[in-house]
Amino acid sequence: MLTVAAVAALLANAGAAWAYWRFNGDTGRADEVAAPPTAGTAVDLVLSATSNPARVLRPGDTGDLTVTVTNQHPVVVRVLAIQPTGPIVADHDSRETGCADPKVQLTGKSFPVTWNVAPNNVAAFTVPKALTMRADSPAACKGATFTVPLRAQAVRP
Repeated sequence: MLTVAAVAALLANAGAAWAYWRFNGDTGRADEVAAPPTAGTAVDLVLSATSNPARVLRPGDTGDLTVTVTNQHPVVVRVLAIQPTGPIVADHDSRETGCADPKVQLTGKSFPVTWNVAPNNVAAFTVPKALTMRADSPAACKGATFTVPLRAQAVRP
């Protein structure tokens, strides 16, 4: 159980590192500073999101997805779509009490959005009814907080 969570965290962090490199054009050379992307330049970001803590997700029900976007760059970023990148994982306490296989999934393969995130800023967004929990999910999954690894397609407007 912990192995699955560790692998999911490793994949999310590896993806975030790749997204940072892709966005910044980091060549690894200390003497080179990458310029911000020009307007219209496509940017890939990897995000992690959670089920909405204000609305408990129950077996057989749908729930909202809360996405937090951190823009650590000196330019506005516009997120155009989000897609899943890995398994959805329940919080530690819920996994320990029997929610190792939450049977939670996104209601779509991709979600078109139009989110602008200011330079060097953090913004939170909600995707209504983006999560669903199958009716045969373990009872321990009721009310759990689920982490959803995401990939975002974004551009500099």
